[in-house]
Amino acid sequence: MTQPQQPSPGVPTPMAAPQARPSRSAPLIPHWIVVVIAGGLLVAYMTANNFTGGEAVGVAIILGIGTIVVLVIRALVRLGDKRPAPIVVNAVVAQAPPGWYLDPQGVTRWFDGQGWTEQVQPLR
Repeated sequence: MTQPQQPSPGVPTPMAAPQARPSRSAPLIPHWIVVVIAGGLLVAYMTANNFTGGEAVGVAIILGIGTIVVLVIRALVRLGDKRPAPIVVNAVVAQAPPGWYLDPQGVTRWFDGQGWTEQVQPLR
């Protein structure tokens, strides 16, 4: 019989190569559909409230300026988004080699490299 072995503490796991960041999922409703619906509602509102040509042009200019501001802010936020891609580490569980190991019940138990067996021997 060989001497009982103590399982070695955790072995460092090798690091996997970084993986690319997953792409963003598509929105529930595409942006262009939202813009078309909002535009239709705006035209219906302006027609129902008898907007004159000058008032309609004023609303269009205000909406245009607002759209440009939103697009510039969005572009600046995306430019500043410099987060690195997450590093994914594949965990490799290190198993102890087959052999006799000390058991808490005061005996040695055989470890076959995959799991504990029912084979035990008294301590010598």
